[in-house]
Amino acid sequence: MPKCNARDDWFFKDDMQGYKVSDWGRKTDCSSEIFCSICICTVDVKKGFQSLTQHAATKKHKQNSHIKLNIKQLTLTTSTNTCLLDYLIT
Repeated sequence: MPKCNARDDWFFKDDMQGYKVSDWGRKTDCSSEIFCSICICTVDVKKGFQSLTQHAATKKHKQNSHIKLNIKQLTLTTSTNTCLLDYLIT
C-alpha cells in the first residue's frame, strides 16, 4: 500500500467527538505522520483520514480529549468602575 501524506484540509475536519483535528493534531517533519497533542504520540496516516478517525476513537484519546479540550478556565478581568474604590479611599 502506498504511503499517504497528511493533507492540510484534514485539520479543518471534525473527529468522531466533534473536535476539529487542528485542536489536537499537529504536522510533523515526517509528511506521513501527525502528532496527537492529546495522547502525546504520532499517528501514521498511511490509511488516509481514516487513520485519524481510528486514532480519535481509541479509549485513551477519548478520555484525554474530554479532559484536555473541555477545560473551562477562569479568567481575571479588570473593571473601569472605580466608584467603590473612591468611596473606600475617602
